[in-house]
Amino acid sequence: MTTKLDLRFLLPLSNENAWSDLLATLMTADESTTRRTLGIADGAPLVVRREVSKARGDRRADRPDVVVEAGGRVVAVLEIKVLSGLGPEQLERYLAYVDDADRDACAFLAVSPRGVRVNTQHARAWRNTSWEELIEPFMSSDVPWVAATAAAWRRHLETHVPRVDGASIWNGIVDEDLFLALRARATYLHDHVVLPHGSTRTTLEIGSGGLWATTVDAPIEGTGYVVRWEVAESLPTQDVVRLADASGLRGPELRFRLVQRGVTTSRAYDWDHLAHLWHEHLAHEEWITW
Repeated sequence: MTTKLDLRFLLPLSNENAWSDLLATLMTADESTTRRTLGIADGAPLVVRREVSKARGDRRADRPDVVVEAGGRVVAVLEIKVLSGLGPEQLERYLAYVDDADRDACAFLAVSPRGVRVNTQHARAWRNTSWEELIEPFMSSDVPWVAATAAAWRRHLETHVPRVDGASIWNGIVDEDLFLALRARATYLHDHVVLPHGSTRTTLEIGSGGLWATTVDAPIEGTGYVVRWEVAESLPTQDVVRLADASGLRGPELRFRLVQRGVTTSRAYDWDHLAHLWHEHLAHEEWITW
C-alpha cells in the first residue's frame, strides 16, 4: 500500500518562508526543470539563493524571496506570496536588485495561489505566476523525490485553497477560513468582470485588513477623474471576525465613487461634477436601494 505524501504540516498557508524554502530546494535539485520553467538560457551552473540583500542601511530589508544566479549574473527573481499581499512599491524596489545590464534578460516572477492571486498590473516587468503553474513542470521531474513532492504540493493547494466558480454561493462557505474564502470570491470577480474600454481592474485589501475588494476604474476622458466601482462583503472586518459561520455574512456590496488621481488633497475636488454624474447616470436607477 502506497501512502500519499501530505505536506500540510510542512507548508502551512501562514508560513511563506516554508514555501520559499521548499521551492528553492526543488529548484536546486532539478536544474533542468528550473531552467525550462523560468526560461533561463544561460548554460552556466545555477545558484539558488534565499533572501539576500545587496543594499545597506535602510534598504537592507529589500530582500527578494528567491534569487537564481548563473555565471555570476542574476537570471531570475521570485517574490513568494501565499496569503499576504504586496507591500508599497515592493516589486518596483526589487527590480533594483538586478544590475541594469542584466535586467532585460532576467525573469521576474510574482508567485501566489491561483485562487487568491496578487495583483501585479502596476509592475509590468513582473510575470504574475500561480503556484499551480510553477509547480506543475516539477511533477514530471526526472528526480523521483522532486516529482513526488511537487505532486503532493499540487494536492495541498487543491485541498486548502478554496475553489470558486460561477455556481458558488457567496455565503456557501463550509469548513473553510471565512477571510480566505471571501478573498477567493473577490479574485473570481476580478477575473470575470467585463471591462469597459480603457478601464482597469484590481483587487485590494480594505478596511482594517482581512477583507478584499474587486475594483474597476473607468477614466473620464479629458479629466483627472475615474469612475470607480468596488465590490466586497458588506460586513466590516471586525464583524466578520465575530461570526461563528458564514451564515452571518450579508453578501457583496457594490459602491460607486468618483476618484481624482494625482492629488494629495481634496481641495480642488469637483463636487459639482460628482453631482452631475450622479443625476445623469445613477439617480434614476431603480435597483439602487436607499
